[in-house]
Amino acid sequence: MMNDQIYNYLINVLETIYDRKGESKFMQYLFNMDNPHYITLAIFLCTSSYKNKKVNVNDLKKKLTCSDRQVDIMIQTLLDKNFIYKENDNIDKRVQYIYLMDATCKDIVAWAIHTCKKVSGIDLTLKRTHQV
Repeated sequence: MMNDQIYNYLINVLETIYDRKGESKFMQYLFNMDNPHYITLAIFLCTSSYKNKKVNVNDLKKKLTCSDRQVDIMIQTLLDKNFIYKENDNIDKRVQYIYLMDATCKDIVAWAIHTCKKVSGIDLTLKRTHQV
């Protein structure tokens, strides 16, 4: 059942998600695409880059719930906008990997920090103050 805490949390989520002031061009683009798979793809690529994992396009198609054609369209769209880049495997040229551009990854991290701080009141910037 709804209570004040849940109500306030949901209001904070709505205000934060729809507050486009200060968001990067990339995050605005993702939200304006009106397709949750773009955001999922971007976050997956960002978390994979943190773990230094290569993201194989075929594995990505298995992971996402949209069609393979939709994944191809999303990849090509993000490539055209220079938000991601693609490279072929050294041994098997049919295998392709995609990566986020560094600036794009930083945009996602900044958005995550901002959203978490606004919605949950948690500061993810790792800035600590020491009191003596």
